[in-house]
Amino acid sequence: MTAPVNFKFNITKGSEKRLIVLREAVGESLQHIILKLLAYLLFFDDNLQVEIEAFQHYKPDLVKFDEEQNWKVTKWIDCGVIDDKKLLKISKHNRQAEIYIFKNSKDSAQSLKDKVAKKTSNTSNIRYCAFNKEELKIIQELMAQRNEIIIENYSDIRSGRLDLIFNNERISIKWDCF
Repeated sequence: MTAPVNFKFNITKGSEKRLIVLREAVGESLQHIILKLLAYLLFFDDNLQVEIEAFQHYKPDLVKFDEEQNWKVTKWIDCGVIDDKKLLKISKHNRQAEIYIFKNSKDSAQSLKDKVAKKTSNTSNIRYCAFNKEELKIIQELMAQRNEIIIENYSDIRSGRLDLIFNNERISIKWDCF
């Protein structure tokens, strides 16, 4: 059994700099780490918390709490494998929150969306975001245990494009969010 690996990311956007550490736990794929990283970058301005307890049965990959009611979730993000039952429970307990599910393909995201839609019509707070597997592979090849990322161009989740300098390599990431 291999020991868990910590990946450190020094992230710069304009004049703001942050360090985040994502831990590859036993049984967790590198692709899951990459999806969490991309979700964090896309919501950089929200200053999400990573892998922190949300005082519920499930724990999100990334979360934002209400500033006044610090127990109340306002944004919940899960990445990679998530089944429809888990997502329905999360949605039911967090009706006021924006819920984002990040997947490694549009087909995978659409399949989950279709399964959830068959079981409930109350999914207005859930968004599904999908990346291209080839772009995820590029990030995987560039990734090291210590990483430098500069966010060059990004407006919001609806823009569908994120321009980065990732460990001195300029890359552009595209996604679909629906």
